[in-house]
Amino acid sequence: MSDDNPRPHKRQRTQSSGELATPESLRPLPPAILLVSLPALLVHPPNHRLYPHSLFLSLASLRKCLALPALSPEIECRAWTGLAEIGMKVIGGGLSQSEEHPWAKDIEAEVGKALSKGSIIAQKHPSLRAYRHHLVLLQAQLSHWQHKTKFARTQIRNLIASFWPTDPPHIVYSAHLAAISLLTTPNSPPTSSLSKPMHASPSPPHSRQDIHAALAAVEELERLSITNGHTRVTLFIHVLRLRILVAANMWADVPDALQRSETSLGLSYTPASTPKPRKDPRTDVSTPPEATFVAFEDPLEAAMVVHLLIMAVVFYTHVGSAADVSPV
Repeated sequence: MSDDNPRPHKRQRTQSSGELATPESLRPLPPAILLVSLPALLVHPPNHRLYPHSLFLSLASLRKCLALPALSPEIECRAWTGLAEIGMKVIGGGLSQSEEHPWAKDIEAEVGKALSKGSIIAQKHPSLRAYRHHLVLLQAQLSHWQHKTKFARTQIRNLIASFWPTDPPHIVYSAHLAAISLLTTPNSPPTSSLSKPMHASPSPPHSRQDIHAALAAVEELERLSITNGHTRVTLFIHVLRLRILVAANMWADVPDALQRSETSLGLSYTPASTPKPRKDPRTDVSTPPEATFVAFEDPLEAAMVVHLLIMAVVFYTHVGSAADVSPV
């Protein structure tokens, strides 16, 4: 007997986009891509107990990647850049000067080779221009660590002069901040033994010429951020200028910088009077106004407020203005 109204066949269930792919459908990553990507997965903060291990494994991964044949220019340049970046973290953490980490010995020469190799590849391929900028910043950092201060500053100046209008703003900002850092971070005297950490010797005082050059660089960076309409960067620069002035003990210029920073953050207060005027409760029947507080939900603004308030307290304490330290 035939069915005059047959039921439609059930549609075959297809895999939805939200379901996880089965192991059979996954394709293995090429070894070069896997090895060059491992450092991003192994990263740990410097205060983590496994931080040295993560650096060691990252270096091993990048070295193995560079040993592979027939690497594409992008992968090879990325690997050399990563090797230089991880190596600078090893140097900056003092691991290369510690006998507890023999694997980090002579990492400085390897970083220099990585910077040279990566720069050559980046210059040959215009599509790798962003790597060239980052390599120059790393080279300046290494030169500064080697006490080649003038050479490091020259590298940063040449980098800033070579920017195109089409370069990403964050790369331009990074170069300007690196220049400011070199001007405000004096080198410690060279040590005779590499076994001693760099911070064992006290740093020399700031040069007034360097401080004024740093402030000029801050003004240039501020103009750039205003032109680009990046208000958050402008806010950061206001606090940065204040920090430079406080660190350099240039107290005469601090009030103006402090006022500009407070205005940009919308902070205002009334200094406390000493002694406070007393009011007669029999005649004064007015209700005192409630105190209002400004809340900052943006993490950057909140961090800038903390820095600003700390430096303001330091300044007003230094000049002996107790009323401004404890406003009403």
